[in-house]
Amino acid sequence: MKKLHFNSTLNHKASDYKPCEICVERVVTLYGRSFEELKNHLMHDDPYIVAYRDLMYTEGDTAHCLLFVDYDSGDGVLVESEGSNYARKSQFIPNARALLESNEMTAAETRLHNDLKKIADKVAELAHCGEISLAFDELLAESDLDVKSVLRDAVTAMLRER
Repeated sequence: MKKLHFNSTLNHKASDYKPCEICVERVVTLYGRSFEELKNHLMHDDPYIVAYRDLMYTEGDTAHCLLFVDYDSGDGVLVESEGSNYARKSQFIPNARALLESNEMTAAETRLHNDLKKIADKVAELAHCGEISLAFDELLAESDLDVKSVLRDAVTAMLRER
């Protein structure tokens, strides 16, 4: 019988899929084709994995990993090498850059961002409905957002958190 050859993903038994806590020890931004090479050849020895191999390990239920992020797309690959020169465990993380950015914001920055996003969403909604002129004061009044107090609270909280 002629051997059959094709590409496929081989999964472990479902009982082997156990979520664990992830601790990203370092974020490594890759440029150009470096990210695609890593992503497409995770089972090959990789110089970036070798360089940071000692940062990757599992302790208890926590996996200490590297997050490789593509400079152009913002996508990422989470890697735990278990001491090897290649990715023994990995997970593709779409839009990893957004995850990183949201993690870097303080609670006050997040509140401010969410409050301002509500106004931006309202502007987008009105523009989509054909509204030609927008009155910022009216938008603020409709949103029940006291800009001065939001900014004051945000600045106070940011100074306290840093």
